[in-house]
Amino acid sequence: MAWSVGGTIAGRLGPRYRLALALARADRYPPGMKWTAWIGALALTACLPLDEDATDGGAGDAAASCADVICGGSARCEAGACVCNAGLERRGSDCVPAGPAVPADRTEALVCARWESEHRDVAPELDLPAGADACTPADLRPEGQDNAIRRTNLFRWLVGLAEVAYAPALLDGVQACAVVMNQLGTLSHDPPPGTRCYDPIQSAGQSNLAQGTGMADSVDLYVGDRGVDSLGHRRWVLEPGLSGTAFGQRGVFGCMDVSQVGEARVLPDAVAWPPAGFVPVAAAEGRWSIGFFGADPGDALALEIDRGAGFAAADFDVLDRGYGRATRTIAFDVPGAWRAGQRVEVRVSGMANRPDLEYAVQFTDCRF
Repeated sequence: MAWSVGGTIAGRLGPRYRLALALARADRYPPGMKWTAWIGALALTACLPLDEDATDGGAGDAAASCADVICGGSARCEAGACVCNAGLERRGSDCVPAGPAVPADRTEALVCARWESEHRDVAPELDLPAGADACTPADLRPEGQDNAIRRTNLFRWLVGLAEVAYAPALLDGVQACAVVMNQLGTLSHDPPPGTRCYDPIQSAGQSNLAQGTGMADSVDLYVGDRGVDSLGHRRWVLEPGLSGTAFGQRGVFGCMDVSQVGEARVLPDAVAWPPAGFVPVAAAEGRWSIGFFGADPGDALALEIDRGAGFAAADFDVLDRGYGRATRTIAFDVPGAWRAGQRVEVRVSGMANRPDLEYAVQFTDCRF
């Protein structure tokens, strides 16, 4: 059964969930290691100071300042602060495997360790207050919101992008969005003001919307974007300039605000899904895409795919602009490639004012 958002056919419904496109447009906003080496990284490690009294920082205070600080097995205390051990880096309160910023330079062990460490479930994600009626927002558990942000940043790390932060100022809007979606029983970026539980602060028009899943798992759906011609959800989640977000949830309806888009700290030439390098087969499967940033690469693009028998020309679609700030985005299919052990090389040529883009994707089941 086809379905539409804003009068356009957006895709087909699966038996388990439905997605709606984030129609908010960009111009609305301002411009060979063993597994044992990673055991410590897979155990999430929080730094828990027992006493926050400050010292004057003098040399004589260094040892004393660590006396009341407990760091997990992946970190050590230095001058009153927990510092990650060698080979690990700080991610919030956790120490996780460090590695190259460029996806193609990462080892299989690194990618798999990061995936196993950060792609996890937290349940329940929310509670309903006692006596809550249909218009009462759910009480989101902090660990649920944190896990959704962590899931977002995992996918952004896979493609080589900077993290986004939790933006609490967006919470009321996405919570009101989720309440009205739950009341409608369907997804809409422009819910009628007369809808029961409608609140004008709702942010459906600037959010990714999902039905049939929780907050963290909605990110997998957004990135996969199966059946969504524009790949709009994916393009917002993997927008280099996205700096903050918040998730709202009521029942099986969720909203993810994607309005905090500004200048990216580092603007990549392109963002590909799946990205170069090792990719877990459990990651969000869908059409392949490449978003180009900076100068428009022009209309003379040529795409070639090599699955072991040499490069051969491949068809692709040029997607509409407006979902993030890519100057051009292409989408294409590589049937049967999303399996462990498969290697696919991609080459894009004929671009104006930039060299050819060539990269290889290697799928792994993370079993060694």
